[in-house]
Amino acid sequence: MIDEELERMIGYVGKLSEVDTTGVEPMVHPVMNEGNVLREDIVMNTDARESMMKNAPQVKDDMFVVPRSI
Repeated sequence: MIDEELERMIGYVGKLSEVDTTGVEPMVHPVMNEGNVLREDIVMNTDARESMMKNAPQVKDDMFVVPRSI
């Protein structure tokens, strides 16, 4: 079953090579006119350790205590 699906996918990719793309500019993203919709990166020097430790259910020696997994 997986082999059949893989064969179909490979066949589809092969069909893409048959498409005439003469004069079509390559693009990074299909919505080129949108520009960057993400926020600007802002560098901040913050030390949030104290506030994170306050929210932790259990802390020992300035470290989070978590259940043993092994």
